[in-house]
Amino acid sequence: MALSTAFSALPTSPADVRVVTADGSGIRAHSSVLASASPVLERMIEQAPRGGVVPIAGASTGAVVVFLRFLYAASVSNFKTNMEKGKVDKTWKLLVKKVMRARVMSAWAKRPVPAPEIVQKSWAKYNSSSRSRAARFR
Repeated sequence: MALSTAFSALPTSPADVRVVTADGSGIRAHSSVLASASPVLERMIEQAPRGGVVPIAGASTGAVVVFLRFLYAASVSNFKTNMEKGKVDKTWKLLVKKVMRARVMSAWAKRPVPAPEIVQKSWAKYNSSSRSRAARFR
């Protein structure tokens, strides 16, 4: 059976293991989902009797619930896509910040009134570092 078929059948199949957290709470789950997520969980399930208990000591119920939601709802490709999107967003924000800083410094440099000394030094440093970065890519 294909993995996608197995996952689509999960809502109608009964949960066959119980994940027990540090505080003793039990959460019903499907052994196939847990085993596909981790070889450690797979071994724990194999060692537990049928319909057995999978203990996760040291983790709160809330943390285990979040972990199980991730296993059931997310896939690795979605996770990677979201991580890449986050990186792009951060890169974009950094680029916008640099452009805005350059505009402010440029505006200060063009003013008829001399810019404060710190702005002149920052502008000179920015221009010199921009040239050295550009030279590295040639």
